[in-house]
Amino acid sequence: MCIRDSLKHSQHLYLKHILFCYQLQLLQLHLHLNNLLDEPHLLHSYLSQVWRLLSHLCLFDFLFSFFGLLFLFPVLVVIFFLTLFDTGSPLFRQERIGHLEKPFTLVKFRTMQKDTASVASHFADVSAITSVGSFLRKTHLDELPQLWNVLKGDMSLVGPRPALFSQQKLRDARKALHVYNVRPGITGLSQVSGLDTSTPELLAETDAKMLQALSIPNYFKYIIATASGKGKGDAAKR
Repeated sequence: MCIRDSLKHSQHLYLKHILFCYQLQLLQLHLHLNNLLDEPHLLHSYLSQVWRLLSHLCLFDFLFSFFGLLFLFPVLVVIFFLTLFDTGSPLFRQERIGHLEKPFTLVKFRTMQKDTASVASHFADVSAITSVGSFLRKTHLDELPQLWNVLKGDMSLVGPRPALFSQQKLRDARKALHVYNVRPGITGLSQVSGLDTSTPELLAETDAKMLQALSIPNYFKYIIATASGKGKGDAAKR
């Protein structure tokens, strides 16, 4: 019975990923539609290409998050206990803006003292970052629990970084460019370029640019660049 329930849960998560794919398809269609309406044959070809792309990306998200959590479990356990001894509370949970501006709870390893104010990273008190937290930020290991967010369908591996509801300028800029039609991501063009939320208009424009040009090679390029340490990451550093 437990195995059957687990399989059903996995199927439910994968179907959730597929449903979100339609949203990205609609966004990319919206961005290109004006140029394709006068060319029906090009429109049909474009839609076929987009659907194939999105089917692959959603499958990659599901498989990479599932097997990432599975194979990295020993690493997650080690970091869990390191941050437990370091801060007394290893996991950091924060409400962020998700798909269609709906709230979801983002999960990371805690890198700051437990009583640190919950604000955007460029407003955070740098002195609150712990020694273990500094290492986790530099290596991006603090982001690993977000694989659970990806598996649940709250996030994608590649997409706009989820903002706080208090970041109104960024929220408005992204809404104007239809960025919230897709799921937020762990990494993307803005992250590997070293941008953070202190420049909301530029960040929103970069997010929209990334989504418009998203492809399988770019998907892997952003993931590999992040894993290799490219980009500035969070603005707050110790």
